Amino acid sequence: MNYFAHYYFDHLRQSELHNFGLALPDFVRNFVKGRRLKPNPNLVFQHTEMQLLHEGTMKHISRDARFHGSGFFKQASDRTGKLLTPVFKQACIPRSWWGAHLLTEMMLDRILMKENPVLIRQFYEDLERSNEVVVGDYILQNGIAETHDFFTRLDRFRQLQYLLRYIEDDAMVYSLSRVYMYVGVSAEWSMDQAKMVIPTIQLIEQEIAPLIAQLKEEMQ
Repeated sequence: MNYFAHYYFDHLRQSELHNFGLALPDFVRNFVKGRRLKPNPNLVFQHTEMQLLHEGTMKHISRDARFHGSGFFKQASDRTGKLLTPVFKQACIPRSWWGAHLLTEMMLDRILMKENPVLIRQFYEDLERSNEVVVGDYILQNGIAETHDFFTRLDRFRQLQYLLRYIEDDAMVYSLSRVYMYVGVSAEWSMDQAKMVIPTIQLIEQEIAPLIAQLKEEMQ
């Protein structure tokens, strides 16, 4: 799942560090190139805040496994792929199957944000309120030494609040292009390539939106 979907399904009231943990594995993967957070699931921390962060992190990992095995994800990514593959082929963009995977997760955030505009604001508020000393200690204890890179990009993520722009078709395509560039799959897409992809975004939303109720049942 993507950032907001994790928060939507598993956030706890007045537990900012648990809620931060729900996004932490994706933050590490996206903010520290080539690194992944792989905590020992059996760890128990005496420090309450550290334990809450750990529990949120482990919830993210377990949810991801469940999500990627769900009927929703198979159906939604298949429908996305059918729309995206011919467009990517025409635009000379590689790995349409991977683009379909990413766009399915991004589209899930978009749909849930439209349904829950107050909750996405709360997501960002929890990120701001989280204790960065605890977060830094936790990722360092789990082998992520690049804490400066991590917090520099975290600050940018919080300031820009770019998830809010997922409701804009061109912004979603831009985000997808940046992921392709970041992981080295392709150069950043040209304006012409992006313009070819943009018209598929609303079509994909129309395909995925009716499946959200199924996902909510599967995630219970």
